[in-house]
Amino acid sequence: MASELEADCEKVEIFFQENRGRGVRATTIIEPGTILCQEDPYVFVLDGKERKNRCSFCFQKREKLKKCGGCNYVSYCDRQCQSSNYANHQYECKFLKGAECDVQLRTRLLLMCLQKQLKRSKKNSVFNSQGFPLRPEGLYEKKEEDHEKETSDQGPDMEFLLVFLSGLKGVDIGTESVYRCLRLLNANTFSIYDETIWKGVGEGLFTRLAMFNHDCRPNCTFVFDGVRLSVRSLKSISPGEECVISYLNLMKPAAARQNTLRIWYDFECDCKRCTQGSNKDRLMYAIKCPQMNCLGTVVPCQPGIVMNEDFEGCDACGFDISTSNLPDKIKEAEEKVKSFWDANHGNDALFLDGCGPLVSLLDSVYQPHHMSVYNLNKGAFNAALRTFHDAEHEMTLKYGLRSVCALRTQLDDCDAYMCYTLWRVGQLQAQLGLSSKAIHTLEKVLTSMRIAYGSNHKVTLKAEELLVTLKAGKDDSGIDNTVTQEESNLSY
Repeated sequence: MASELEADCEKVEIFFQENRGRGVRATTIIEPGTILCQEDPYVFVLDGKERKNRCSFCFQKREKLKKCGGCNYVSYCDRQCQSSNYANHQYECKFLKGAECDVQLRTRLLLMCLQKQLKRSKKNSVFNSQGFPLRPEGLYEKKEEDHEKETSDQGPDMEFLLVFLSGLKGVDIGTESVYRCLRLLNANTFSIYDETIWKGVGEGLFTRLAMFNHDCRPNCTFVFDGVRLSVRSLKSISPGEECVISYLNLMKPAAARQNTLRIWYDFECDCKRCTQGSNKDRLMYAIKCPQMNCLGTVVPCQPGIVMNEDFEGCDACGFDISTSNLPDKIKEAEEKVKSFWDANHGNDALFLDGCGPLVSLLDSVYQPHHMSVYNLNKGAFNAALRTFHDAEHEMTLKYGLRSVCALRTQLDDCDAYMCYTLWRVGQLQAQLGLSSKAIHTLEKVLTSMRIAYGSNHKVTLKAEELLVTLKAGKDDSGIDNTVTQEESNLSY
C-alpha cells in the first residue's frame, strides 16, 4: 500500500519560496476533483471521549469492541485491527495501563512519535523522491516557547511523560528532544474527522499534508476516510501554480484568522483575501439599514473582531446610521450574544430553548449573513442535529437553511463544509416529506461533493443513495412545497 500512496504525489512537487518556505505546486494541469496525494498518519490517536464506541485503529463506530488485553484502555473491532495498530500502540500500551481517566491526545502522540523516531531514525529516508517528508525530522518546527506555555491547557502531561520515558530500558530521550518533538507536533498535527457527522474524533501527524501551505481562498481541500487522508483539488490548477489548503475555519473575519495563524503556525497570512480588504470579510458585519422600506446594507469602515462606531453610508439610500440609535442597538445585541454563549455553550437543550428570541433580535439589526447571526444559527443547527426528534425536524431545517445563507457568501460551492451542510439540509427535507425540495438540494450538492469528497467516499455514496430512493417514487403530494424566505436565499 505504501507504494500505491507514493504514486499519488506524482502530479505535484515540493518547491521553496523566500517568503513562505516550502510549499507544494502542480507539475501538470490538474482538474477539479483530482487526488493530489493520499496519506496514512505517521502517528495517530483516537479521542478519549470516543474510545468506548469507536475502534482505536479504523475509528469506525461499533456496538461491540474488544479491549486491548495489555492496557485495557483502547479497544478494537477485532484482532485484525488490533494487529494493524501494533506499530503505533506498542509505544503507549504500558503508559496507558491502569489509566482511570482519559489521557490527553497530545501526550499519547508525543509518546509514540518520540519512540518511533528513535527506532526508525537509521532505517528510513527523511524525504521521498518528490521531496515530501516521510518522518517528522523533515517538518517545520514551531518557534521555541517557554515550557510552561508549551504544556498549558490542552498540552501533554509532561511531568508524567518524562518520568515514564526515563524508566524505559534502552531508550535515551533527553528533555530537550521531548520539547522539540512537541513543537513539531504543535505545528503539524491535524484533527481527524468523521466526515459523516463533521466531528473531530482524533488527531494525527501527516507529514505530506504538512507541506501544503495555507490560503484563505484554497484551491484544494483534505478529507478523511477513516484515518486515511486525501488532498483533493477544488479548482483547475495550472503547472507551477501552488496547491493550497485552509488550516482553519474560514467563516471568521481576517483579524481572527490572522490571530489564529500567528499563534498556532507562526506566520502572517499574505493571501489576497487577507491583504486586499476582501468584501467577503465586510459581509460578515453587514447591518440592515434602519430606514423604512430600504433594503440596503451598512458595513463598518474597518471591520474587526470588535464592532467599532465608524460606518459607511447605506449602499442603497446613503443613510448615516451614526445619527440614529442603531449603534446602541448593535452594542446591546453583541452583549446579549456574548452572555448567551457564555451561559449556554455546551448545553444543547438550554441553547435551543433560549436561542429563538436572540435570533429574532439579531434579525432586526443584522443581515442574514452577519457573523453573529451565522454563529447562532450554526450553533442551533448543530445542537438540534444532536438532540432532535421527529417533531423538531422543521425547526432544525430552518436553522440549517439560515446557516447555508451565510456560508454561500464566504465559501465556494465545493467547500467540504458547504457540501456537508447542504447534505444535512437535503436529509431533513426528505424526512419532512419535502421530496421535490430534497431532490433539488441533493442533485445540486452532489456535483460539488464528487469534487470535494470523490465519487466513492461514504458521504457522497450516502447522498446518492438518498437521491435514488427519493426519485424511485417518494410522493410529497399534499405537502407544502412553498419556497420559504430561507430557501429563497439559496442561490444554487
